[in-house]
Amino acid sequence: ARRNPLLMRADRVICQSTRAETLFVRSGADPSKISMIPGFTPKPLSGAANHSKSDRWVFVGRLSPEKGLLNLVREWPGVVKLDVIGEGEERVNVLNEKPDSVKLLGRKTHEEVMDVLGSYRGLVYPGVCSEGAYPMVVREALARGVPVLASKGSSAADLIQSSKGGLTYRPGESELGFKITQIELN
Repeated sequence: ARRNPLLMRADRVICQSTRAETLFVRSGADPSKISMIPGFTPKPLSGAANHSKSDRWVFVGRLSPEKGLLNLVREWPGVVKLDVIGEGEERVNVLNEKPDSVKLLGRKTHEEVMDVLGSYRGLVYPGVCSEGAYPMVVREALARGVPVLASKGSSAADLIQSSKGGLTYRPGESELGFKITQIELN
């Protein structure tokens, strides 16, 4: 950061997550020039928050390696229902590896997702990349009162820990079912 001419000339560096802010500071950016302004979520429409929760969980996103869905369905408890909303290159692999309790719903419009998001028992965010901002779907779920189960090491997990809007889990550590049960009991 100290050799980057753009960062050196900048009056202010805007970050959208504490993870990004920490990364800039660790790379040598002047902390006095950094402002953390998290992304916003539009207020849900009054009818968008469905208070009758189903027994289903939801994943919303691209079906690509960095989103972590393939690993998620490999360890997803067969007795817990999960809807997968999205399309992508890993669709066939997810279809072949998923338990019967997981349904692939394909691509939906943002409006279609927002209409049903509030009715889910929870949102699972298995992303394995370190995002620079808090994921929009996680913010939208929290705004609708939907708890989030996020994989540790992601910006989503940082937000869940600071907001107490759900729980985090370690992929591949056999704790997914336990964490789902903890959320369902609350």
